Amino acid sequence: MVCNECKKSIAKNSNYCKYCGTKVEKIKAAPVEGKADDGNPLLFREVEITEEEADTGAERILEFDGALEPLHIIFPKLFCTGQLFMVKKYKFLNEQGKKYKKNILIRVNIA
Repeated sequence: MVCNECKKSIAKNSNYCKYCGTKVEKIKAAPVEGKADDGNPLLFREVEITEEEADTGAERILEFDGALEPLHIIFPKLFCTGQLFMVKKYKFLNEQGKKYKKNILIRVNIA
C-alpha cells in the first residue's frame, strides 16, 4: 500500500504512515463483476426428512434462485436432526449473465 501524502510504501494493515504520520484512509474494494456480493458468504437451506428416510437415506432436489441447475442431493442413512451438509462452489448466474460460485449449507430436520 502507498501513503497518499508522502507516496512511500507502507504495510497493508497500517492505520498511520510510519514516515509522515498521515492517517491512512481504507477504501473498500468494489465487488468483482460476476461474483455474488450480498454480504452473505453462503446460502442456507433447511430440509425436512421423515424418520424412515433418516434410517434408510433420502434424496432431494433443491431449487435456488439463479442456480444454473437444481441441486440433487443424497443424504446418507442413519443421520440425525440438525446435521449439516456443505455443498461447495455451486454454480450460479447473476443478472448480467455472468457465472459465479457460492457455497450452500443444508441443515437436516427430522419430522
